[in-house]
Amino acid sequence: MPARPALAALIALFLSCSASAQSPDLPDDIEVTLSLADQSRFGVVVTSLAAIESAETIDAVGRVLDVVSLAQLDAEIATAAAAADASDKEARRLELLAADDQNASRQSLEAAHAQALADASRLRLAERRISLEWGAGLMKLGREQRQLMIDRIAAGNAALLRVDPLHSSPVFDDDVRVKIAVEQPAVAIDTLGLAASTNLRMQTSGWLVLMHGSGVQTYGAGRIVAATIDTGRQLIGVVLPRDSLIRVDGATSVYLSRGSGRFLRREVLQAAIQDAGWFVESRFEPGDLIVTQGAGSLFAVERSDEASEAD
Repeated sequence: MPARPALAALIALFLSCSASAQSPDLPDDIEVTLSLADQSRFGVVVTSLAAIESAETIDAVGRVLDVVSLAQLDAEIATAAAAADASDKEARRLELLAADDQNASRQSLEAAHAQALADASRLRLAERRISLEWGAGLMKLGREQRQLMIDRIAAGNAALLRVDPLHSSPVFDDDVRVKIAVEQPAVAIDTLGLAASTNLRMQTSGWLVLMHGSGVQTYGAGRIVAATIDTGRQLIGVVLPRDSLIRVDGATSVYLSRGSGRFLRREVLQAAIQDAGWFVESRFEPGDLIVTQGAGSLFAVERSDEASEAD
């Protein structure tokens, strides 16, 4: 998705000041000092962070739905549609007979109109149940496409899933896309829109997703799959290279260089994992110098200093 003019200008501003701007020291930072000679001996290498634009994604979980009740409702709609069409034609036939002064009483004509109105109302109710019980996306498919979808699910060539974000999230716009973590390459994903109901356990608004292709035959009703939701929004932040990340006491941290042999170990929070590293919007800024080689040596020095202080 191309950046909006204001967003592009903001990125350009971040890039222009990345050589000098740095994030401020934080209260939970842990400081380590290392001489230039030791930095060279331990092979400490630093890299400057640059601003990047990244698509906003949210971790989610998907569950394959049982569509028996949907098939039953679709059959009710087909039956109601046939009845409505027949009663409408009968009412029109009696209108023509009454207009030609033929054998059609006013009473029979009124009864035919009442029956046509009742059948049309039953059809509208059945169609509204699709939206109310399943979601507006299935209603927008139309009767023929919905029947085709159910036929493909019954044949094992498609599966209908509900995907819910794992955490609370902002309201999504129309550009949202859902991705399913599937192993089979012969699988396509179509996002059908918001589900009608809220997940009572997770208290989230889910999305209906159609998986189709030869690879979905093993996705029976009730199966759980990992998913991500692409909200269509663009975020500005930095990517922490994988080589810069270290695990300390169950948390992930990065060392920042402040010059003159001074380093800060800072915990990484609310990161989105990407191929190039971990994308973050906060706690790190363009222009920060982070250690990409020698972080393990810095941590050893940090623990050595702590041991010396304890002694």
